[in-house]
Amino acid sequence: MCLDLAHLGQAEHRADADFLYGPPDASGNDTYVLCEINVSSVFAVPDDAPTAIARAMAMRLHRPAP
Repeated sequence: MCLDLAHLGQAEHRADADFLYGPPDASGNDTYVLCEINVSSVFAVPDDAPTAIARAMAMRLHRPAP
């Protein structure tokens, strides 16, 4: 099942819903019960962030121990 999350803003959202079979209705047709909704939000990382993180980590690794 696909959920429309466009109204939540500019961030990218991913969602899915899981359903289980419910009891048959009066006519014997299948019914479904909502079991779980999973939603995650993903934000963009600035292009220069990985370089800055790597530089900071390299500096920390080369720093003398206190």
